[in-house]
Amino acid sequence: MKLESIALFDPSLASEDKPHAQILGFYPQQTPMQAQLSAVGLATALTNLAQTFEPTAPTVHALHTKKRLHVIIRPEPSIFLLASHRRAADADADDLQLEQLLRKRLVAFYERVRACCGSLQALAAARGLEAVRALLPTLIVPLIQLERLRATDDDEPDALDALGGVRYMALDAPELYLQAHGVASLIQLENPSIEDVVLMHSEQLVHSTLSCTATH
Repeated sequence: MKLESIALFDPSLASEDKPHAQILGFYPQQTPMQAQLSAVGLATALTNLAQTFEPTAPTVHALHTKKRLHVIIRPEPSIFLLASHRRAADADADDLQLEQLLRKRLVAFYERVRACCGSLQALAAARGLEAVRALLPTLIVPLIQLERLRATDDDEPDALDALGGVRYMALDAPELYLQAHGVASLIQLENPSIEDVVLMHSEQLVHSTLSCTATH
C-alpha cells in the first residue's frame, strides 16, 4: 500500500483568517499549504455535513473516489488523522478490505505517536501548540516507514534504517525504539543549542543522532 498523504489536525484551532492553524503535521512536509488545506477541509466538511443531519453522528470514516481512498480516524476528542491512498490505474482491490487495512495501520501509527510523546492534546496543553508542530515532523516520516504505509512491496525499508540509520541495543518492543527517538526529539526541542543526543543504558547504546563513526 502506497500512501499519498497523511495529516494530523485539530479543526477547533482554525479561524477565518488562519485556516492553516488547525494543521499540526502533514506528510509530505513539502506539500503546498493550499493542498494541505484542501485535504483537511474535505475531512472537516464531510464530518460537519453528517452532523448537520444527525448531531450525534460519529466522524465520517472514509471517502471513496475513482482515484483515491481517504480514511479518517479521531484518536482524541479534538485530534483527527487523515490518510489518502492513491489507487493504482489497474487496481482491482476490494474497497472495504483496503479501507479496513488502511484504518488498521492508521490506528497503529497513532499508537506509536503516543508511545513517543503521549497524548497530543496533553502535550499541547503542557508545552504549547508550537512544540507539537515542531515535534511531529521528526516523527511522521520514520513512523510511516515503520508502519509500512508508504513503502512498496518490493522496497520495504528496514525498521532501523527508517529511523535515520540509528543502531539500538537489542530491545524487544518497537515502542521502545520510538520512545527513545521521541525523548531525543523532545530534548533537542527544549534545548535548541543541543545538536546531537546519545542515550545509554548499562553501557549499551540505546539511541544516537550521530553517525556510527562519531558515536563509536
